[in-house]
Amino acid sequence: MVTRAKLLLLGAVIAIVVIVIVVVTVTVITVNRSSSSSTVGKKVTFPSKNELGDGQGVLIGDPKTTPRGLIVIHEVWGMNEQIQEQGAQIAKEGGFTVLVPDMYRKVNLI
Repeated sequence: MVTRAKLLLLGAVIAIVVIVIVVVTVTVITVNRSSSSSTVGKKVTFPSKNELGDGQGVLIGDPKTTPRGLIVIHEVWGMNEQIQEQGAQIAKEGGFTVLVPDMYRKVNLI
């Protein structure tokens, strides 16, 4: 049975996730750019407290010229070419700088 306390806890968890996404979006502005690039954007690293080290991903657009940011989270298949292309399409159509983080950090979970 779902109680009011459980619903409030779920709401708090969702609020924390939203705050984390906003913090990561702001962090994108200070991204360290790598010299290599993907098919649609620049491969980047960004600060992370994860024991695996800094996060990796693809940045589409320039946060200095397009300050509105959006994070595109991949499905279970990981950060593949298709999700990067979706990020590029969202960036183009919405006028966003888009970060597509590699949530698996190249670890094959499937």
